[in-house]
Amino acid sequence: MYAKALVAGAVAALAGSASAQDVLWFEIENEVDAFANLGGVEDRDIVFSQEIGVFIADAQVGVPGQSGNFVDVSASQATDISGNTASGSGSFFVSANTDEPAELATARAQSIFAVSLFLDQASGFTLSGTLDLDTLTQGATGRSSIDFLVSDQQGGVVFQDTVSSLGGSSAFNLGGVLESGEYRFEIRTGTGVLEFDDAGDQSFEGSFSFNLNIPAPGAAVLLAGGAMAAARRRR
Repeated sequence: MYAKALVAGAVAALAGSASAQDVLWFEIENEVDAFANLGGVEDRDIVFSQEIGVFIADAQVGVPGQSGNFVDVSASQATDISGNTASGSGSFFVSANTDEPAELATARAQSIFAVSLFLDQASGFTLSGTLDLDTLTQGATGRSSIDFLVSDQQGGVVFQDTVSSLGGSSAFNLGGVLESGEYRFEIRTGTGVLEFDDAGDQSFEGSFSFNLNIPAPGAAVLLAGGAMAAARRRR
């Protein structure tokens, strides 16, 4: 499903000293997912792209003839690449007015950003940013989280960490060191309802921002080349 963006020739020319053997490929993945369920009636919206940009997903379910009985979910994500840093920001919103039992009303919103590349030398990496969750009305309990996963060419996990929040703002700064090789960096941010009251308006919203920095010179070249390739695909 995820087609690789082959940019070795363009990136090698851009790098000057980099060879086609050093630069294998570069890949960007964006996915935004919104899901709502009310009494067994479901709606889901998924947006996927291999370009940098802004992406929005919305899902809503309701009871026919009852305008005040609904679950509404939305999620958004914007991504960009500059130098050796990939950055992103987004928001999620859940609103409900339901008289269904709590276990029959569910909602979740999720945003995923992933970048795959080849490091021609050992490099450190950092992921920093903020995660916020605000309850706008009493009655709903939610949880937001950001999951950071780095995997190798065989799919093995080489780094994993999670930051979560039940409310308020959480700052994070994660990182490590990788040997040369092929890696996939995945940043998964989302929220889900832990509990709905049986009746009444309930809503909460959240936001996130992150910067993924990979200082290795080869990574900077790949990120720049991948951004150029994405721009060419848009044209």
